Amino acid sequence: MRFIILKAISISGLIFFGGCMARIPPKVDLKPYNQIGVISFNLENARGNIGHLVTSKFIMAINKSQRKANLIKIGSFKQVRKRIGKSELDVKAVGDRYEVDAVFTGTLSLSDVEAHIEESGLFRNLKVLANANLTIAAQLISTATGEVLWTNSITEKRKLSQIRMRGGIPEFAANDPNRVYGLIIEDLLDKLTADFRSR
Repeated sequence: MRFIILKAISISGLIFFGGCMARIPPKVDLKPYNQIGVISFNLENARGNIGHLVTSKFIMAINKSQRKANLIKIGSFKQVRKRIGKSELDVKAVGDRYEVDAVFTGTLSLSDVEAHIEESGLFRNLKVLANANLTIAAQLISTATGEVLWTNSITEKRKLSQIRMRGGIPEFAANDPNRVYGLIIEDLLDKLTADFRSR
């Protein structure tokens, strides 16, 4: 009887302490930054209207992990450089122009594209399914010091639909990028932004 009581107490203690265990904080905490700019993700080795989709879903992934983070879109590289009056990206000038403490930049690229033709026609202008390495990379840079505060990249081989080969360069050709590529992008971004989540 005494053994049963002690066992019950031990189990209760484990449950109590288990319920009170503190969560491990994220590797990267965005609380120190009042406002963070996000430059639209740039495409490399590809074309298409997917950059804005990746940028929006990246912001959603960060906000899901750290709800108090204040992220704002500030435009594409070209737009930002024009507004700060620089030929190159000057993060200190970005901080002054947009009043942000840090800035996220990122790229989306395709490599090792293996296209499977779906339609007849000239190869330079075909709709295809493609197996390709899809890479998303991002970094967080301090606008005060220019220091890279965080960087990460994720590469996975994925099967992509509604891809168009144009002049040998793959193009994201879907009229509704979110419907066609949304879940793939969300999955990759979930892995990319793991450092911002508590555990």
